[in-house]
Amino acid sequence: MLLSIANEVHGKESASERDIVLDAFSKSNTTLIHSYLGSYVNIHIADQTGVYTAQQAVTVLQGFFKDHPPNSVEFIKDGESNLNYFCIAKYLTKGAKWRIYILFYKTNSKYVIKQIDIEKE
Repeated sequence: MLLSIANEVHGKESASERDIVLDAFSKSNTTLIHSYLGSYVNIHIADQTGVYTAQQAVTVLQGFFKDHPPNSVEFIKDGESNLNYFCIAKYLTKGAKWRIYILFYKTNSKYVIKQIDIEKE
């Protein structure tokens, strides 16, 4: 019974952070996204791939948002195992659809983003 309650709390906690981050993507809010980034983040956007510091990751995301301003972001699915949590969303821009994959890692009592993949559909 306690394990069931712990899993429910764990899932709600990660879902809440997921919703905040996806809302930040829908508003191109890199300041809010930055507050969830780990020290280093793996980013893959189209043909650009690398491991970036949190500040470098913000710069990369700002470039993406500038080139592809969001019309909407729609949550598709999520899941978790051990200390990892992932979510997938659809990112719609004028004339293009993108798939966003975000991988979170739980450190201390907070989920931080350790990977962002953005692929054109």
